[in-house]
Amino acid sequence: SGSCTHTRLEKNPWWRVDLQREVVITSLKVSNRGDCCGNRLNGLEIRVGSKLELDGNKNAKCSPYTINIPQGKTWTLLCNNGAGLKGRFVNIMLRGNDRILTLCEVMVFTKKRPQVGCAF
Repeated sequence: SGSCTHTRLEKNPWWRVDLQREVVITSLKVSNRGDCCGNRLNGLEIRVGSKLELDGNKNAKCSPYTINIPQGKTWTLLCNNGAGLKGRFVNIMLRGNDRILTLCEVMVFTKKRPQVGCAF
């Protein structure tokens, strides 16, 4: 807590995580900073997929809507209304000129895989 990262002032800033394999992403929790600059996350897009075309920013949107996360708040965002999207990469981006993307915490949630166990 209390730790955030941000891009420089740029056109269409983005952040990406590589999950190393394809999984079904059901939701994300994204935290905005609380001390200032809360409007930096206005117009957020989250994309999930396995392609790196345009740095992954052409993958499917988790939501058809742009997202505004108020200053100091953490929001849970459902992908595809909770049904999920399959992909290896999760991108968080802002569209527009002269934007700064600030993220304080990102948590990615996936569908649980069935447990396979052995009884002794």
